[in-house]
Amino acid sequence: TRLVDGLARTKAKMNALRQICQNAHADKAPILVYTHFYGGGILDALKEGLQSGVDGIPLRIETFTGQSGDAARRDDVKSRFIAGQIDVLIGSQAICTGIDGLQEACRHMVVNLLPMTHADWVQLTGRLFRTGQKGDVKVTVPITRLEMHGERTLSYDEMDWLRIQRKSTIS
Repeated sequence: TRLVDGLARTKAKMNALRQICQNAHADKAPILVYTHFYGGGILDALKEGLQSGVDGIPLRIETFTGQSGDAARRDDVKSRFIAGQIDVLIGSQAICTGIDGLQEACRHMVVNLLPMTHADWVQLTGRLFRTGQKGDVKVTVPITRLEMHGERTLSYDEMDWLRIQRKSTIS
């Protein structure tokens, strides 16, 4: 299933995710880590994998998903992220629409598992590429690939990206 595959891809990307977060943290900028799927242990793997932090200092990590509590809790998390009290915000599709203000503090986005549609991609990247952004935005999408018998096969990440591009030409 997509959750089992998503968990395997998340674990395979963890070293890259840690390095990206370390580089962004050196800029003193909070990081938004997006993951379309977060069940099946994916959210826990992200939190545990990134918890080790930078240079022995743990990162302050919070989540923003459809199951992150009520609106007051989500507003509190968003406010603390913007204020610099959270280093890494792990968000799901719940962060893609109707959330403004992230661009005031965040210039780094890492996409763990891509959204399903081009419209969702536009909404996601629109959280940072918008009025109020004070710096250059960097969006990173780590790609996993499988090699079998020395031959590279198309990865789920590449297929997801091709689907997003194809859906943009249809709409």
